[in-house]
Amino acid sequence: MDETVLVVFFCVLAGIIISGSNPIRAEENGVLFQTKVLPVLEKRCFECHSHGTKIKGGLALDSRAGWQAGGDHGAAVKPGVVDDSLLIRAIRYHDSDLEMPPKGRLPDEEIAILEEWVRGGAVDPREGAALTKAVVNIEEGRKFWAFQPVEDPRPPEVKDGAWPFDPLDRFVLAKLEAADLPPVKDADAHLWLRRVSFDLTGIPPSEEEIARFRSDLAEGRDAHALAVDRLLASRGYGERWARHWLDLTGYADMMGTSNNVYAEHAWRYRDWLIDAFQGDKPFDEFIREQIAGDLMTASSPEEKAAKIAATGFLMVGDIEIVNPDKAKMEADHIDTQVIKIGTAFLGMTLGCARCHDHKFDP
Repeated sequence: MDETVLVVFFCVLAGIIISGSNPIRAEENGVLFQTKVLPVLEKRCFECHSHGTKIKGGLALDSRAGWQAGGDHGAAVKPGVVDDSLLIRAIRYHDSDLEMPPKGRLPDEEIAILEEWVRGGAVDPREGAALTKAVVNIEEGRKFWAFQPVEDPRPPEVKDGAWPFDPLDRFVLAKLEAADLPPVKDADAHLWLRRVSFDLTGIPPSEEEIARFRSDLAEGRDAHALAVDRLLASRGYGERWARHWLDLTGYADMMGTSNNVYAEHAWRYRDWLIDAFQGDKPFDEFIREQIAGDLMTASSPEEKAAKIAATGFLMVGDIEIVNPDKAKMEADHIDTQVIKIGTAFLGMTLGCARCHDHKFDP
């Protein structure tokens, strides 16, 4: 065989052997850092070496830039060189003048994790400078306006006592007077009807409704109150306001993400929701039936069917229904339900808790 070919062959072979000798590839070491190394640093080191608390010895470990810069004693980590890395020497407790953490030696398994990380090149996927750690104050959070008990506030005093029709108007007028703004003129009857129709049903009044309204005005009846009563009793009212709730649920006539399938019975939940608004269902019942209607007692088969339909809240929307990993699919379903319940009924974003434990809302 030609000597040149042999030389090339053995050079390539040596390169393969050398490249394969590193027990941890960079991407694997990145996972190691996130899943094992960072939790050790947070638990054992951040108390004295992070921007969120203090930086003793000039060493910050809450960012890649921090340990790369090192502290008062120099570089904390030498990627790939375990024995010469100050961090490793300190946690091993082999040098009485350099023992960290000072409260006691780390467990052997945690030391092994940090040694493995340094040996693999000390891959740290954190980008940028360290962020100041936010301090979570539970007591302060409980003072947030959204968590205060509902109160019946006293209507404010106003200068023009003749303008308000009801107590709510006093709140509006108080803001206008504070800004030195006069109220706009009252809308004429036709414009008023158009506005209230859009508010309650989302569409302009029909010719029939306009005619009835004019007739009530002409005959001296309380045309405004009668018009509102008719609009509230119309199917359009339930449909308009159910749409807002359907947006919270992510409702659609299809289900799935990458594999869309027609949701054959989704309409049953949609119609239950319209009927709930139309019938002015008490809000406590409205909540219970959507979360656990199938577990509630019923006085008739029709009532039982309606309560089961209400639990469509938990399943409509962007939910994967075709996945070979059934355990993951079930976990995704439960996760989606937790997110929906938190958002719709608590006004809280609970979805982050699936992967993170540091979120705080608000």
